[in-house]
Amino acid sequence: MRANHSKAAAPDNGAAALRQRLRSPERRRADRRRTAAGYVFLSPVILGILLFTLGPILYSLVVSFTDYVFLQDATFTWNNFANYTGMFRIPTFTKSIGFTFKYAFVSVPVSMCASFFLAFALNKPFVGMKFFRAVFYLPVIIPVVASTIIFKDMFAQMGIINELIYRLGFDQIDFFGTGDRAFLTLIIYSLWGAGGSMLLWLAAFNGVSPAYYESAEIDGANGFVKLFRITLPMVTPMIFYNLVTSIIFSMQAFTQVYMLTNGGPTEDTMTMVFTIYNYGIKYREIGQASSMAWFLFVIIFGMTMVVFRTNKWVYYEGGDA
Repeated sequence: MRANHSKAAAPDNGAAALRQRLRSPERRRADRRRTAAGYVFLSPVILGILLFTLGPILYSLVVSFTDYVFLQDATFTWNNFANYTGMFRIPTFTKSIGFTFKYAFVSVPVSMCASFFLAFALNKPFVGMKFFRAVFYLPVIIPVVASTIIFKDMFAQMGIINELIYRLGFDQIDFFGTGDRAFLTLIIYSLWGAGGSMLLWLAAFNGVSPAYYESAEIDGANGFVKLFRITLPMVTPMIFYNLVTSIIFSMQAFTQVYMLTNGGPTEDTMTMVFTIYNYGIKYREIGQASSMAWFLFVIIFGMTMVVFRTNKWVYYEGGDA
């Protein structure tokens, strides 16, 4: 019994010694030095976030309640919520709200479905599979400005698309001549970067266990059944991720609109970010532009929360949605 008691007490003595060593002044000083060194190495990132991200965000929130005009007003003139109520009396802005929602509600499902079926077609091995994957992913690595210029030249009056239409015996089309045609062209351009989402879908497909498909084949399931009963349910986390990011990006559409249509014709393709750009950069009405930006933030945040609140359809293997 005495020997057993000595053996049981040994771990306790070791634990007590370890706790005593951890509480020693030398150990605490060493921990403080390591912590300080960590903050020193993190300081560039922390300062960058504070100065170039958090700072401008808070500044825009304050300015949104003023009549501040850049390079004109020396001080802020508070107008409370006048910018927030007045933005809805600006025809250009109200029109841009409708077009932004229209663009988002069409481009998000179109781009998601296109990238999904593109990845689904390139998921099975065949001759030239890697080549086609590289071809479809190539537009993603091209800078947005450069790819937009290429796309605009393709759909121009003398572009390659109109040249093909002419050679087929049809009349050439002015893809940017009317609002509906310009909108359709923007939707087509949204497919330009489908290769990026394609890789995400391919990763999700590879994460599905082949055992599910083997069991389905034994039960006589065809490809259609395996797609809707196995593949789609198992990749719902990726559907959820692509849905959230696509909504955010589509609601913030600017570069493609600015370079392809410049908001025309007759401001039919003006997005909310384009209007914010005009008021903030062209007209220098920083107060009004900031209020519009915060209104857009509230819309995007609300839409994102709705998607998160309704994510019961998302299946996480080994856990709850």
